[in-house]
Amino acid sequence: MAPEHSGRTELPLQYFLENEYQSLIEIFHWVTNLAASVYTDTTAIVPPEAGYASTTISPNHLLAQEFLLNFKRSSLDLTVPAGVAGYFDFPARSSLTLRPHREEEDDAAGRIVKLPPYQNVNASLGVTVRARRSRRQFSDRAMPLRTLSTILYYASGVTGELPLVSEDNDLQWPSYALGSPGLAQATAASSGGGLNPVSLYLVVERVEGLTEGTYVYLPSTHSLKRLRAADEQIREEHRALGQSWGPNLDPSTVGVAVYYVYSVYENARKYGDLGLLFAAIEAGEMAAHIHLISTATNVGSSDLGGWEKVPTERFLGLDGLSKQLIHATVLGMAV
Repeated sequence: MAPEHSGRTELPLQYFLENEYQSLIEIFHWVTNLAASVYTDTTAIVPPEAGYASTTISPNHLLAQEFLLNFKRSSLDLTVPAGVAGYFDFPARSSLTLRPHREEEDDAAGRIVKLPPYQNVNASLGVTVRARRSRRQFSDRAMPLRTLSTILYYASGVTGELPLVSEDNDLQWPSYALGSPGLAQATAASSGGGLNPVSLYLVVERVEGLTEGTYVYLPSTHSLKRLRAADEQIREEHRALGQSWGPNLDPSTVGVAVYYVYSVYENARKYGDLGLLFAAIEAGEMAAHIHLISTATNVGSSDLGGWEKVPTERFLGLDGLSKQLIHATVLGMAV
């Protein structure tokens, strides 16, 4: 029996552990449906019942789960479920129209490196798909510039043009259009609404005829915009970031690091938060093309899951708000 005192009962720790603790734990488990935990919000994989049962003690801080629960509540969230040819909103068209003008300004400023013509790859698709492997060991040979040109073209290059709405035949064409409707560019990887919000940023260390440094690929002119050249300090800074890529990958052997950067405003004006999902899909399709063309041209390639987002964005000169790093791939000549 526990000792008694006037007005209250003292419960020694040992008595509590031997007689009360187990019953309280069973009650706690029953109330929380056996899945609750104060750590639910920091668990990588949360079953639905855990998320529900733990709401009273643990708020959900899993951004991925929040996104999946909220990104598309109804079919109306798409606003206009059509491609760019049926999309009449001014900001989206202005974005598409201004891109070639921005590239022309960069060219005039001497920041553009014209890429050589891409190689017409005739490899069998079935054979290439079956042969594709993630390669994380590379030789010290430099990648031919034409090979890089080919990889970038098949990843995100302009493969054709599509007519936009007709100004003469469509009464909905607004009076404030930026000139004639013109043509929309079709790219190698499909993009939600044809808005192409994902850009390829390159950190080049070992490519024939190309100065080491940071570049961004310009699909409209099939060229590279030089952002900054690399010196020993910058090279070491990038290699230090590469320590997060995994123990079986030596950053100093990577010829080109490809970073997929999502420009939020390029498609969020049409799709809202759903634009992030479309950007992730687009990045995946671009990466798939990179791996297949790399396989066909004897280039090693591997996607990266472990990379430091904020430090890498700073290295690339991104603000981390309007431009977000969402994926990365490394390339190097196969061993």
